Amino acid sequence: MKVTKQCAVCSSTEIYTNAISSRGEGINLLPDASRWLDPAQLEVYVCGTCGYYQCFVPPEWLPDVKQHWRRLA
Repeated sequence: MKVTKQCAVCSSTEIYTNAISSRGEGINLLPDASRWLDPAQLEVYVCGTCGYYQCFVPPEWLPDVKQHWRRLA
């Protein structure tokens, strides 16, 4: 959705986006990538037709993810 601006499920082009903090009520969606006073932001894209959504880690946070997260083989 981020690149195509089209829903991967229903092909709608009614896409909405916003940035949210990765650290919410008792949950951290990017553990070890967020800094205490500077939590990582996630880019969220939502289809206005079917409700499907995708989250993306902004490029400036990818080095932290690569350093602290386990890579799949």
